[in-house]
Amino acid sequence: MDEKHRASSWSLAGAEGSPLTVSEIRALLTDRAAAGSLTTVLQSDTGLMLHLVTNRQRVMVMLMGADGSAGHAIDDGAQGTSGGYLLENGQEDEYADRDTLALPDALSVVEWILIHGAAPEIGWSIDVPG
Repeated sequence: MDEKHRASSWSLAGAEGSPLTVSEIRALLTDRAAAGSLTTVLQSDTGLMLHLVTNRQRVMVMLMGADGSAGHAIDDGAQGTSGGYLLENGQEDEYADRDTLALPDALSVVEWILIHGAAPEIGWSIDVPG
């Protein structure tokens, strides 16, 4: 996902209303996790979809482009696996910790994506090239 994917605005997928600021999205993600909503999907006005699934300690951060490209944030130093990732359909998943980020790091990556409209070059795995 490169500069052609630059996003100018983001909102909660399926929600009506104005685009959200980066600080509003950061607060939204924190509030949703605290309330038990462990899956959040954000959409940009350019067709990007940012999928986040958390177990409250770690977060799977996935970015999908309108062109079918997809990737996710990685933590090369992490070892082991963690469970408790509750999907919207009620399924509980377990992921390798390498494929998730600690919550503070995930929020930083999400901010980067929201501002730049692209995945960071470091700490990112391309799952499906665009």
